[in-house]
Amino acid sequence: MQLDAFLKKLDHGRIVEAIRSAEALSRGEIRIHVSHRAVDDAQAAAAREFEKLGMTATKERNGVLLYVAPKVRRFAVIGDIGIHDKGGRDVWPRVAALLEAAFREGRYTDGLVEAVAQTGDLLAQHFPRTSGADVNELPNQISEDR
Repeated sequence: MQLDAFLKKLDHGRIVEAIRSAEALSRGEIRIHVSHRAVDDAQAAAAREFEKLGMTATKERNGVLLYVAPKVRRFAVIGDIGIHDKGGRDVWPRVAALLEAAFREGRYTDGLVEAVAQTGDLLAQHFPRTSGADVNELPNQISEDR
């Protein structure tokens, strides 16, 4: 899919609100990144972007990145070590399956919103919001590379 067409189909406001709502339930951080590049290995590209976005700098190492490369119709879900220590790496295939099903139907915003909600539920289970104020350590906006 052409990148511009993909981006135009996204309801950015709805996605950002989903991130905000999901993060309100936990101490975790969720980001979405859309790549303009034709990547061969989405998982490796997501890992590189995870580092570039500073997602390893969260206090509890509990960030999750949903990485989408529409040009080559690939995506990846990657979490930091803190979430892996508690939830294991095998939780991401469920989030990926949800994204894949929605994307196949052309429901890009719905897929991302649903994946964010599912990720938020997982983060809330392992990193529940505490009585103290939580700091939003990473921006909720969708990032893009050029």
